[in-house]
Amino acid sequence: MQGEAFRSGEADAVAALETLTAKIDRFGRELAKGDPDATQRLLGYQAAFFAQWHKSLKLVADGLRATPITEADLPDALRRRYVSPLGRYVVYAYPTANLWEPSAMAAYIRDIRSIDPLVTGVPVEVYESSRLLERSFYRVAGLALLAICLLALGDFRNWRHAMLAVTPLLAGMLWLLEAMGWMGLPFNMANFFAVPILIGVGVDNGIQLIHRWRQEGFQPTVITRSTGAAVLLTSATTLASFAMLCTAAHRGIFSLGLLMSIGTVTCLVGSLILLPCLLRTSATR
Repeated sequence: MQGEAFRSGEADAVAALETLTAKIDRFGRELAKGDPDATQRLLGYQAAFFAQWHKSLKLVADGLRATPITEADLPDALRRRYVSPLGRYVVYAYPTANLWEPSAMAAYIRDIRSIDPLVTGVPVEVYESSRLLERSFYRVAGLALLAICLLALGDFRNWRHAMLAVTPLLAGMLWLLEAMGWMGLPFNMANFFAVPILIGVGVDNGIQLIHRWRQEGFQPTVITRSTGAAVLLTSATTLASFAMLCTAAHRGIFSLGLLMSIGTVTCLVGSLILLPCLLRTSATR
């Protein structure tokens, strides 16, 4: 063993084997001299060794004569987990599909509910919570958009100007959805919160530009020279803050930052490119 350790370059193993060899040689010399203490130590080691050996053999023999495990053999804590006081047994069903996919989750819940409509578990909780959040998300987004349109109409007291103020937001959200489809970026439990935020942030640009347009006698070129620079700066600061989320290791936070960054850019494009074109067309008419 020392030779193999030396050839392998294991210096620590060589040193340990040399120490062990020295102890064995010293103990052998003590036995050869008839040292009673050494003899007693050897006899004690033999007794302990064979006692452990007998215990191991008995364990193997008992295992070969094993009897079937019954419910009575289970610990009380384990039995209470799987057996109800009425004697009903719990059944765990584990899916083979990836439940993070919404379609796979829906199919799995539909299959297990066809067996037991009252089934419970983490997948059921996640499925129902996600459905509740999705319904609430659509309702809140619709109410937020409606409230913004009403506020814009009450501010301008002109439905045409109010719609022009909201147009960059609507176009920006449409371009955002197209960009998400092109990039393969779906909505998830973390990033769909970006939509209500973008509805509130994206409409500010349009309202500021329409106010300046009305103050300057409906001249669309004015808003790009003065107010347009302010809109560009405020959008840039918003973009910088949300873009920092893209550095997060958490994939949900990353997707939230990416969604907010893309939405901020699309709303800015709608404000500084699309809206002035609409205003020029509106002025000529």
